[in-house]
Amino acid sequence: MKKIRMTRVLALAMALVMALALVACGGTKSGPKKTDEELIVGKWETNIDFGKVMEDAMKEAGDEAQMLGDVDFSGITMKMNAEFKADGTYTIAVDKASGEAAMKQLVEKLVPALKEVFRQMMADQAGGQEVTDEMLDSALAMMGAESWDDLGDMFLQEMDTDEMFGEIDKTGKYLIKDGKLYLADGEDDPAEAEGTEYKVSDKSLTIEVPQEGDEEVPEYLRNLTFNRVG
Repeated sequence: MKKIRMTRVLALAMALVMALALVACGGTKSGPKKTDEELIVGKWETNIDFGKVMEDAMKEAGDEAQMLGDVDFSGITMKMNAEFKADGTYTIAVDKASGEAAMKQLVEKLVPALKEVFRQMMADQAGGQEVTDEMLDSALAMMGAESWDDLGDMFLQEMDTDEMFGEIDKTGKYLIKDGKLYLADGEDDPAEAEGTEYKVSDKSLTIEVPQEGDEEVPEYLRNLTFNRVG
């Protein structure tokens, strides 16, 4: 009798284990896998390394920017937002608040560097004579600035973020076809645009920005990885 009862207990235990396993499998069972067309819909966000933006800008400036080659612009970032809607339209734009903050940080690093550049230039003109801060301030007044902080404010007033980042901002229609993402500006047909490589999941979206004609795409914009925020 004891043997029979033990067998029944083991059988019940095995049945219970199997039932629990089936429940567990049922609890983790997911629905149909989302398509890329479904995954891309939503709001996305990424940070642009402004240090790379300045590196690219100084390369274009050539010899004129050599004097600022030692300035460390690392740690300055600006936010870029993207939104893809189910109706086939999209928007990619620099967050203006973060862009303005990046400009301010840029100037805060640029002005001290310019001060030393002026010091060196004045010393060279004076045959190596030591240039004091008072002498630098006198030269600064000739440029219409009362102080170096005032010069920084003048730079910021001249910086129009809408104009500077306007070429980055894009609004138009998109299409996913044959494993590529097609982005068109305005009312243009995305089917006629150049396709680009992309990867999309529930959490991230990577876009490899294609070359447009003879205009070279800056390095910091060639491969963008966004994180989902909505």
